[in-house]
Amino acid sequence: MKRKITLFFFLFGFSFCLFSQNAEYNALLKKAKEYEEKKQYASALGTYWDAAAAEKSDKAAEAVESYLKLEAIIEAGKPGYGEFDEFTLYDNWVILLKDFEQYWTEHPSVGFKIGDIKKGDIDRSTRTASYAVRVWWGYSTKAYNMRYSLQTGLKKVRQRDWTGVSYYWPFVSIYADAAKADEKFLRNGVALIAAPYDWGLGRMNLYEHVSPAAFSVHDPNYDGDNIAGRFLYEYKLALVDESGKTLATSTYLDRHDDSWDDNGGYYDDVTFASVKQDAMKVIDAGKAKVIITELSLKYGNPYYNADGNQWVTERSKLPSITYNVAQVLMEADDIDEIYGSVYLKNKKAAAEAKAKADAEAAAKAAAEAKAKADAEAAAKRKSTRFLSTTEVKTILGISQVITKEMFAEYENLESIGIPLGVHKIDLDAFVNCKKLKKVYFAGTKKDWKNIAIDKTGNETLLKAKMTFKTTYSGEGK
Repeated sequence: MKRKITLFFFLFGFSFCLFSQNAEYNALLKKAKEYEEKKQYASALGTYWDAAAAEKSDKAAEAVESYLKLEAIIEAGKPGYGEFDEFTLYDNWVILLKDFEQYWTEHPSVGFKIGDIKKGDIDRSTRTASYAVRVWWGYSTKAYNMRYSLQTGLKKVRQRDWTGVSYYWPFVSIYADAAKADEKFLRNGVALIAAPYDWGLGRMNLYEHVSPAAFSVHDPNYDGDNIAGRFLYEYKLALVDESGKTLATSTYLDRHDDSWDDNGGYYDDVTFASVKQDAMKVIDAGKAKVIITELSLKYGNPYYNADGNQWVTERSKLPSITYNVAQVLMEADDIDEIYGSVYLKNKKAAAEAKAKADAEAAAKAAAEAKAKADAEAAAKRKSTRFLSTTEVKTILGISQVITKEMFAEYENLESIGIPLGVHKIDLDAFVNCKKLKKVYFAGTKKDWKNIAIDKTGNETLLKAKMTFKTTYSGEGK
């Protein structure tokens, strides 16, 4: 069972485009395969996910299966398809981590859930009112799943001498050392943030580290109850009517990225001030909704300690990467419908199929083990036991030695047939075989004397009546 705790229920992470879902799916699937061919496996994972999101039906099976297959490879510790030695394993993990950080600079790693519109104070002198909404935000399920897969695989294989690959990746970037050295915080398409000393990471022994800007917040599930980091995404909201006409734009955002709301996660309280009377009527009638109109990601070096208003001021000075609002991930209106999506259906089906296959394999192995045990028990109950030449080679190995205690549990053994080729019988090979009276040997008396027999524990064998040049079917009886 996948073990992830997501901050919200954003299961697909790609807004619907205006053109045909089928065409979008095919284009994304093709793009994902191209990423895979170029060994950009993080980009491939993300694009397979988007393809599945664009075609929520059984037609998305190829994208879903490709995602799950690649995910399993990475979680097992491989940085993609192929075989790796101890050197190429490191090299390709570095490539994978860089690709991941670049992908999540190009795509927002967070999703939003917008609460109900609440009416605030009325200003009778200007005939206006204020409104507010609470906006919850957190890593999308897509970002969380991908991050988890890479973290899981990396921790299985990472070595202490892996230069630049932190135990705390992705919260410490693969580019951290380079960024500290030259103060460049946008490199190879990856936006980075120089985290100040006091970002609450003492329990992780991290101070003044460099994070990917997209993963600047350390969720409390990762570090116990310790909330750390700061949210670097900036956004603006608008109140719009049913036709999409703007009624008001957000004027103030009270950010709570050092707080945790059990109803949703991190949150902001957003205010719409001085909303005019005609817009008030639409909003009060319940005919307005909130949309995100702008989204950007801050990065760089704020050169400060992140206390209160100073952080707000310093954050505003940082450079930004701007996103198309179509990339913004929103919680869907119907959670049940999302949970019934093809991705989860296929994932559940795949898990059930694997569990069934594992159960069948285990049952088969158990049946084979039981059959083997029953056969061995039956053999031990036999009074006569013939070893064929083939059986000697299989059971006794190339050396063809009857090993210590091999027949120790054959208490009912009265006679045994030994083929030509055995050249040694270890001590206690026939210990406890007190009923052994007859030995049938395929060779001559001279051949028998050439066998090195340890007398200890093999007294009954040596006292048994010998019959030489015995012929039998060639298979054990």
